[in-house]
Amino acid sequence: MKTNVLLLTFITVFLMASCGGGNKEVVVKNDSNEFTGALRDYLELVDGNYSISDAGYDVIMTAKFKVIKPIEDGIALNSIRSEVLDESGMPIPGANTFVIAKEGWTTTESENTKIDNALTEGEGEVSVQFKYDTYSTGGGSLGDKDFMKSAKKKAYSFRIVSSEIETETSEQTAVSEYASTNYSTESAASSSSAGDKSWDALLVSYEKYIDQYISLLNKANAGDITAMSEYTSMMAKATDLQEKLMNASDDLSVAQMNKFTKLQAKMINAVGEISTDLDANLDDLTDALDDIEW
Repeated sequence: MKTNVLLLTFITVFLMASCGGGNKEVVVKNDSNEFTGALRDYLELVDGNYSISDAGYDVIMTAKFKVIKPIEDGIALNSIRSEVLDESGMPIPGANTFVIAKEGWTTTESENTKIDNALTEGEGEVSVQFKYDTYSTGGGSLGDKDFMKSAKKKAYSFRIVSSEIETETSEQTAVSEYASTNYSTESAASSSSAGDKSWDALLVSYEKYIDQYISLLNKANAGDITAMSEYTSMMAKATDLQEKLMNASDDLSVAQMNKFTKLQAKMINAVGEISTDLDANLDDLTDALDDIEW
């Protein structure tokens, strides 16, 4: 995998953790625990307050699923859709649905993988992000900005309106196995067994940054206003890490790549767990800062 792809993924994670708050967010609760559709017997919604936020590039809604039972071999997630409701329990007029899907404009690879892994393990909870779907829903007239304006006035809850699974045929299985084998062979041929030693130090820095950033998010979530004084320092560290990633070689060993992937998952999962509570507390934190004489 090329360094610019790794860099893009890192920046995406960082922006996901950094954006939101203020008047760009709406808090909603789940209307019920139930799923509609093919995943009804496998997943349910966890009760809670969840955020809808304008991330600048997409409108995102957070949620948490609980796995009821493991999914059978040869079956995987295809899509999950949800709709936002007003206080009377009716869909917001003109709004499109939110989606996690594997095909089309709405692909969100990390969410697909998280849900597939949770379904395979057959237990536990998983935090996910839905994307507001202005492309393939049909019928909705509100774009991202107009939806957020309407949601600020009307959004109260949400529900799962559909869930679909895909079945892998024997032919697809063979292709998948060939691709996996071919990828592993090519990766081994194009990368030395040890990888570039500079990546070892870079991964240590990346892990340290993630731990510090998660600590900062926890402080902000707890209403600790000292988190704001640390934010500038964290931005500087992020910039430095970004430059190092940009200049790093493409020569990663399998172990280095696995480490990088695990670190990404660590940050994404932590942000997913913290973000719901953090979103609800950001307005209070902003009000407290306004009262301080700097």
